[in-house]
Amino acid sequence: MPKGLSSQEAAALFSQYGPNDPAPVKRGAAVLELLLLFLNPLVIILLVACLASFILGQTTEASIILVIVLLGVAINFFQTLIRACHCQAAGKRDAYGNRSSRWDLARDQQT
Repeated sequence: MPKGLSSQEAAALFSQYGPNDPAPVKRGAAVLELLLLFLNPLVIILLVACLASFILGQTTEASIILVIVLLGVAINFFQTLIRACHCQAAGKRDAYGNRSSRWDLARDQQT
């Protein structure tokens, strides 16, 4: 007894309901996501240290801390953005470039 749909049943359901793709993920505005990265407790501590260094007249140390914080947040933001793009692209196709073509072929060979 075959398990799953045959190619003909799958084609009929595809024509009736469309592709079986997940709903697109709603992402927030990029600026908002960038600003939310500054709510990290470590970032807040470093920004307070930067402000304290600046108030105490140690502008070199304050600017070094600020550059490190901004660089860390920027790297985190772009890594998250790139990872989200890769995950979204990976969900649209399999290793062969098609959705579920490999499984259709294996199921049809069993029947």
